Order: sequence, then C-alpha cells, then structure tokens
Amino acid sequence: LGFGAQMEVIEPLELRDRVLQAAKETIALYTKDMT
Repeated sequence: LGFGAQMEVIEPLELRDRVLQAAKETIALYTKDMT
C-alpha cells in the first residue's frame, strides 16, 4: 500500500491533528527513554 499520494488526497483536519498528536506523543516517549 502506498500512502504518499493518498494521504494528500484524503486530508481532513481532524485526522491530521490526530496524526500530529500521535507523532508528538511517540517522540515524547522516545525522548524520555533517551534522557
């Protein structure tokens, strides 16, 4: 499955917000582990 093109076509703000939030939480977890 290719996400690239589809992600640009299907881009509701709500979904984008959720993805961004999930990414932030993931990054936060990784940074916590590193320190």
